[in-house]
Amino acid sequence: MLGIAAAAPLQAATFTVTSTSPTGTGSLSEAILALNVASGNSHAIEISFNGLPATINLNGPLPQLDKPLVAVRSTGLVKPTISGGTLYRIFDLGPNVTLFTLSDVQLTRGVNFDGGCLHAPTAGIVVARVSFNACTAQREGGAIHAGGSLSIDEGIFTNNVVRSSDGGISAGGAISKTGTGNLVVEDTLFEGNAAWVEGDGGSTFGGAIALNTSGNANRCTRCRFVENASRRIAGAEVPGAVLPSTYMGGAVFIQLGTMRLESSTLRRSYAQTVGSGIATIAPSGLTILNTTLSGNYAFGGGGGLFDSGNGAEIRIINSVFDSNGARGGVPFDAALSAAHLLLDSNSLIDVFNSAFGSTQVPGFVVAAPRHCSVANGGTVSVGASNNVRVPGDEVCGLGATTREALHLGPWVSGASGVERRSLFASSPLLDAGSVLPVATTGSACHPSDMDGTSRPQDSNQDGIFRCSIGPYETSTERSLFAEGFELDPL
Repeated sequence: MLGIAAAAPLQAATFTVTSTSPTGTGSLSEAILALNVASGNSHAIEISFNGLPATINLNGPLPQLDKPLVAVRSTGLVKPTISGGTLYRIFDLGPNVTLFTLSDVQLTRGVNFDGGCLHAPTAGIVVARVSFNACTAQREGGAIHAGGSLSIDEGIFTNNVVRSSDGGISAGGAISKTGTGNLVVEDTLFEGNAAWVEGDGGSTFGGAIALNTSGNANRCTRCRFVENASRRIAGAEVPGAVLPSTYMGGAVFIQLGTMRLESSTLRRSYAQTVGSGIATIAPSGLTILNTTLSGNYAFGGGGGLFDSGNGAEIRIINSVFDSNGARGGVPFDAALSAAHLLLDSNSLIDVFNSAFGSTQVPGFVVAAPRHCSVANGGTVSVGASNNVRVPGDEVCGLGATTREALHLGPWVSGASGVERRSLFASSPLLDAGSVLPVATTGSACHPSDMDGTSRPQDSNQDGIFRCSIGPYETSTERSLFAEGFELDPL
């Protein structure tokens, strides 16, 4: 849970919304107008429908919020819904807003050029327990476009889209974070979001998140990414993996800013060129810790991760890449057919205590797949130890011990609330990690797993405490399913 310190109010006033009417007495529009002309700098809007289900259907744009400190929240157990009706943006923050707090509401069907449901060019934003559904933008941030700091706790982002036409650029199906400040996300679901281009040409970046910020402490902790996409929705097949027209980052795209993905899952994402799970071209670092990437497919390369080779360090610690795939472009290029990792020349990457499983995605064509490959020739710098992979080609030097299978069990929800693959008792990941004392740096296992369990445990119950490979440390759990039971690998 994010810790949020409230600013001291100056002549604070609360304006209550009691009507679902888009305008008039008791409406949200009236509350915003009253707030904007009230004396003082810190005010709140409280939406109160006595705990009953209610929807505010906008019939025009809401007035722009423009006080320095603004909070919009609801009361009661049932969150009210605010709908833009696929015609209007919902919240737009003016230049005087420095901090906007939004909590316990549902926003849907907001539409605009940038930030379909919430647009904040400069203000800091704190969002708690808010769902964004079917919000649409034409360029950046289907749900949210934020130019200042953005903190999200217990959010839900579903079916949000940023879409442009021929030759356009679309970034951040759910969130586009630009400007200054950091993006900090915890305990949040991103499902079915997309960055699209209609027709030929153009580029798409980040089906769920596009990051282009000067912040150096961006992170996503206990995040779930499911079936997000970066793609063109009409036109011919893409004839390669790295083009002037590029569709990358099915779930996450990083152009600028450090990023830490921790205790998270990225599943079943799609990118029409590279980096279905994650694509980074940032000159700053990326850390993937206690995280699973599974079932992600790129038509070009890098089903799990694509790195453009800009010299920024990438660290993959106690993570699992499994059932990711890559087509290798058209015509096929073996150097691009990297199911898990596609590294451009000059990539700098450390991989410790991690596993690389199947290079096949059910239902997709995957030709001559590799675990890891290097695009555009050249060499990469890889630091690696205590890794495991199933049989398959890789040319990066992952330093992985080959095992016939990872013996992963079914998907289960752990104490963190994030899905993970359980481990069969025969899994080669159990008690196979580093023998070094746990640490947050170097090649040692991280001190805790994705559920917060301390490492090491005696996971294979042989009397020796040694950390396991991957995101999950267990001393007692075994799958309830018999090994060989038909499982959904994605």
